[in-house]
Amino acid sequence: MLGVHERTFRQWQGRFEADGDAGLADRRLGQASPKRAPLIEIERMLGLFRDKYADFTVKHFHEQLVKRVSTLAPGIVEAILEGRQPLGLSARGLMRMSHALPLDWTAQRKFLGFAAV
Repeated sequence: MLGVHERTFRQWQGRFEADGDAGLADRRLGQASPKRAPLIEIERMLGLFRDKYADFTVKHFHEQLVKRVSTLAPGIVEAILEGRQPLGLSARGLMRMSHALPLDWTAQRKFLGFAAV
């Protein structure tokens, strides 16, 4: 009837009974998301969007960033999927450095810190 699930309503009811109006306050207010990107990364992305991809829509800009990562050497992809990537190499880090990622697979291995084959 209220547009919320019964379980949610019971949780709100319990909070109201325990803490009054304060129990119904949004608990997220004033807290940053744990998935929030660092400010320096946001500034870098906005700079790229403004300077290099000014005529792109946001969708096309995102596609360009993802496209660089999609050209990873098959051996690198396999190593990442098996958890054999160099320490410190994460998906976020890979996206962050995608603008400088070489297209040559041997150069990619060196750039990302993988052992030579």
